[in-house]
Amino acid sequence: MRKGLGKGRGQGYKNLVRRDKVIHSQSAKGIKQPQRIKQIRINPLKLKDQAVFYDSLWDNNKGIFYRGTANGKGLGVGVLGHGTYVTWKKGMAEAFAEISAQQTKGTPRVEEIKLSKDLKLLDAQSKTMFDIKKKLGVSPFEKVGDPFFARVLTEEIRKLGFDGVISDKVADGIVVF
Repeated sequence: MRKGLGKGRGQGYKNLVRRDKVIHSQSAKGIKQPQRIKQIRINPLKLKDQAVFYDSLWDNNKGIFYRGTANGKGLGVGVLGHGTYVTWKKGMAEAFAEISAQQTKGTPRVEEIKLSKDLKLLDAQSKTMFDIKKKLGVSPFEKVGDPFFARVLTEEIRKLGFDGVISDKVADGIVVF
């Protein structure tokens, strides 16, 4: 049982929704149902299997993500498709920059990239992604590091209306096409 729930201490909605002054004050008065209808903005273009956790990542990072490169080039692996790879952890981008620098004998660099909040990103662990990989002849969790495969995968995902792919694994990160 959550602390204070139903005891008139005004904490009943604390863990359910963002703190709303009206709801919070009504809860403190013992009113447990909101007395006004709050308009909720629904994105009409929500795609099937669109990653929902991108919104919270974007909010936590204020839209800033990191890309590790050497001389402006990434590793060229493309396991989620062909595009620009970013991650939400600066340390991971630094690691990729070091690896890329070793491969290209370049100078490691971490770039800060601001992404748009309204990107339509396919969840890398979704059924849609599994179906695409199956169609292309690979198992759902197989990571193929072939540039040609990355380009074909990208085109299949673009056809569905996505701007990129996001994985919940920080090392895979986000790819924007």
